Amino acid sequence: IKEIRAKDDFTAEIEYKTAFPDWLSFTYPSGPKALFETPQAFNTGYVNDPVPGCGPFTITNIDRNGGVVTLERNDKWWGRAPKLEKVIFKVTTQQNMPQSFANGEIDIIDIGDGDTLGQAKGRQGAQIQRSNGLTWTHLTMNVNGGGGVLQDVEVRKAIFAAVDRNAVGRSVVEPLEAPVVLNDNYVYMPGQEGYEDSFDGDLSGDAEIDKAKKILEDAGYELKGDVYEKDGKPLKFSIIIPAETKSNEDRARQVMTNLNQAGFKVDLKTVPSDKYFTDYVLKQGFDFVTFSWVGTLLAELSGSNMYLPDSNQNYTGFKDEKLNEINKRLQTELDKDKRREIANEYSKQVASSYTVLPFYATPNITGLKEGLVNIGSQQFETVDYTAVGYKKGMEG
Repeated sequence: IKEIRAKDDFTAEIEYKTAFPDWLSFTYPSGPKALFETPQAFNTGYVNDPVPGCGPFTITNIDRNGGVVTLERNDKWWGRAPKLEKVIFKVTTQQNMPQSFANGEIDIIDIGDGDTLGQAKGRQGAQIQRSNGLTWTHLTMNVNGGGGVLQDVEVRKAIFAAVDRNAVGRSVVEPLEAPVVLNDNYVYMPGQEGYEDSFDGDLSGDAEIDKAKKILEDAGYELKGDVYEKDGKPLKFSIIIPAETKSNEDRARQVMTNLNQAGFKVDLKTVPSDKYFTDYVLKQGFDFVTFSWVGTLLAELSGSNMYLPDSNQNYTGFKDEKLNEINKRLQTELDKDKRREIANEYSKQVASSYTVLPFYATPNITGLKEGLVNIGSQQFETVDYTAVGYKKGMEG
């Protein structure tokens, strides 16, 4: 932003230094002025008090002992009056949430595993909604890990070939009774306008063990016992997984199985969940990790940041300066079609580094009480809480 010029109490002009197609992301009101006036106000000003509401509902009561937050209609709301008179949030543990839904204590639940789905379906009158998801999982490699052998792009190509991405997806998605939707783009989500296969069909969904071995052998690696090595350096790696995170462990085990079949030596290293990001991912203290990214409607703005050479979200240790040049064009192109072309050019450049192996898009699955409408599973749509309500005769 170059300059902000106030016109009156409700209007301002914002001038950007360059053309900026995602200007809307910096102009949508996200909170009251008081929240952002000082670092102290932002960090501690509303630790004990609710942030003033700027939408159709505002917090009217917090029961800290009972874990209940009550929102009622905001009398300062200028838009369409909401259908509901109040919205109540109840705090419960992740383990107890499915049973709370099954017992009728809550009317909506996000479903992320087969056990939760089974319990949700057991509620009389429950409706289950599904949509394409925004969360996508991956295997991220630290090119400085593995004693330096991951600096070799041929090793990374072999890893991409060996991993059975469909099996990785099935281990998590099949219990949800949803199809495995593989992701082959680093900017757009499957189903999003602009999405293209950045690998041009060359990245299989299945394990290609023989192909992986050939890549390694053509690059000068020799099989010594069960493990390939070159210049005295064996292809031995660890996958860091957070404790008590089943989906993460399931993905890691499938990767370990496939890579060991292809002549790698991979093991799993479990670390405390609260240390996983702070001590390992953020500090690049790993060979492999598998977690999730979330796609957004402003894909060109947010999706590109994870791979730029100096980005704090680039955990691979790989620096491709060409991405800076492509991204500069991407963030200043106003023509939508041309911008999508540049975004896919960017995604293909990321794909050529073979540092982040994309897996699948996790579907959005929601359990709702029968009769609750205009809320639930969606991909990019934002819930309009003025429209949420119960069909007549089916009120909560």
